[in-house]
Amino acid sequence: MKDAGDRPFLDFNAGACTFCHACTDACDFGALSPENEWLWRGSVESSCLSMNGVNCRTCEDHCDQRAIGFRLQTGGRAQPVLDEDLCNGCGGCSMACPVGAITFKKTNPKTEARP
Repeated sequence: MKDAGDRPFLDFNAGACTFCHACTDACDFGALSPENEWLWRGSVESSCLSMNGVNCRTCEDHCDQRAIGFRLQTGGRAQPVLDEDLCNGCGGCSMACPVGAITFKKTNPKTEARP
């Protein structure tokens, strides 16, 4: 997608990323490369329905990686727990969230351990 300034941007409301690399093929500037690690991971905001006592597990249902779980709390609430090691940053959870409580944050690249 492109914004009003004709710059590309990622909109998870349009759908989850399937990692098909069509964006890298379409990028005329070489800024995107399939070899680059995708560093974005989900983050759940306080507006999450489950955190506010409403029974909702929509993000968990839409996470093919099984990266989202819930920890029961008092008062009928459940705290979403996101495993960054399992999350691939596809955005499936974000597009499914009825209140838009899932955002994305950039993580540090994984480095290989040196002997």
